Amino acid sequence: MDHALVVVEPTDAFESLVREAAAYARGSGAELLVLSFISPETFEEDAETLGTIGNVENVSYGENTILQGHRSSLQQFVDPLIGDDVAYECHVAVAEPDDRADEIIDTADSAGSDHVFVHGRRRSPTGKALFGDMTQRLLLNFDGLVTVSMTEEGYDR
Repeated sequence: MDHALVVVEPTDAFESLVREAAAYARGSGAELLVLSFISPETFEEDAETLGTIGNVENVSYGENTILQGHRSSLQQFVDPLIGDDVAYECHVAVAEPDDRADEIIDTADSAGSDHVFVHGRRRSPTGKALFGDMTQRLLLNFDGLVTVSMTEEGYDR
């Protein structure tokens, strides 16, 4: 076991998931990959804003600048939760909600992760659908362990 992947949003609802993934990485000696998503709309809004700033400053900001800004925010969120004794890397991907399960699997496979931590949410009070679509697709298609933290609010859209 070399790597584990934790999928988060930088909000309070994800703190316990990050801590759990960090504890797993600490105990297994794994490196942790922290993945977060932004929507294409958010990416375009950021590109437009940076384009306006760039015109005023007479400089050009590219895709890497946008992603680095989101990575920096993500790192500020997870750093105190993970601690100094776990090696980790933050990654931000641009994806629609329907494409996120595939992106998670591709990222996990590329990193050599055999354990994925995700935050799901309860979808139905009758229990007909225990998880949202992303979590179900991940459970069915990822060739490794999947830990799902369930709460009323979550990342699974």
